Amino acid sequence: VLKNMINVGFKPDLVTYTTLLSLYTKLEDTIRSVQVYNNMIDAGYKPDLVTYTTLIFLFAKKENTIKSKQMLEKMINAGYKPDLATYSLLLKLYTKKEDTIKSEQVYNNMINAGYK
Repeated sequence: VLKNMINVGFKPDLVTYTTLLSLYTKLEDTIRSVQVYNNMIDAGYKPDLVTYTTLIFLFAKKENTIKSKQMLEKMINAGYKPDLATYSLLLKLYTKKEDTIKSEQVYNNMINAGYK
């Protein structure tokens, strides 16, 4: 889809990339989601909170704790604070993986951030 848009002269912006990322995430297409993310970076766009949360959602859905944590770290390093949706995704992931230590860490971070 992205190549077709570019071929007809349409220059995607951050919203376009994030929308495509969301589409591929809903389809659980990890490969295309990551390709869209990489294309967005290559085009000079910086991911926003929605972009990061969408990728965390994808990796959490795939029960990939390593990628979820890496994306969370990228989000924080970019200056974004996790929101309630991000905390909820991570809490659900670690609970499903029966990782009580990580679940408690996420919960405590969520409370410390002011969420109840």
